[in-house]
Amino acid sequence: MSATRSGVSGQLDLHSLEALIGPLTRRGRDRAGRDVVLDLRGIQFVTPIGLVVAGALAEHCSLQGRPLDVMWPSSAECRQYICDSGFADIISKLPGVTGTITPSTTRPVRKTILPLVRLSNSDEIPYLVRIIGIQLEKILGTGDHTWTNTRSAIASTIRELCENVFQHAGAGGCWIAGQRYRNSFSGRPYVEVAIADAGQGIRRSIGGRHRELLHLGDAEVIRRVLTDGLSRFEDRDRGTGYYVLQRATHELDGSFHLRSGSGAVERPRRGPLRGIDKKGSWPGTYLMIRLTVR
Repeated sequence: MSATRSGVSGQLDLHSLEALIGPLTRRGRDRAGRDVVLDLRGIQFVTPIGLVVAGALAEHCSLQGRPLDVMWPSSAECRQYICDSGFADIISKLPGVTGTITPSTTRPVRKTILPLVRLSNSDEIPYLVRIIGIQLEKILGTGDHTWTNTRSAIASTIRELCENVFQHAGAGGCWIAGQRYRNSFSGRPYVEVAIADAGQGIRRSIGGRHRELLHLGDAEVIRRVLTDGLSRFEDRDRGTGYYVLQRATHELDGSFHLRSGSGAVERPRRGPLRGIDKKGSWPGTYLMIRLTVR
């Protein structure tokens, strides 16, 4: 049986994810048992959302018992970034994954990266938050009171979002990574954080309690979760309803893109929520959030 090939070229970012996950999430029983080739040879630039979705995708294949052959980027700079981020090391340890990669140079790891982390259970979240706090000091610097406030806001946002994954998504684990960039127009730095899992997704998580949502499209379900504070818990205070996204993007002049199933909702900087219908269907949830450093 031939392998299922999934891959992109150019940029592995939010806009190219459909091409990456599409071949593995299209309906059709004939694809279920196939080996998978993840072709990243043409990648020239990688963002955190690309790293975490590729990681969750690799884990999804591994848990299904589908051998995965990773073809790493031809670009030396891109290979170095993938090694710096920790992506290559974590992926290579998943059962059934083949394909090796080595750094192109021995230079120090770049200081703008929040390395990729895979969480397997909620008990690991406090450790993750401590590590991220240390990394944020490295990528944002120390001694500036306003930046200290930004670090605290980003760390608390990450903690709440990761807790949400395990409480609501029913996922076996989640992947998280980040990167500091600088706005080309204003010169202000911002942090992009991405989280992904291949769990049950928002619809299945919330559908048992809010069955009235099951006839709606995925984008509308996500919008209702965000705007109405819905959750799978009877106690409204227990379910965050992803309210943390609204709070963090408001306080730190940010934006986000939240995808689950065949729908997504995004909020641009200082703009309203916008629903998006997708062609493919992601089995779990992924999120990209950008927060301005103040």
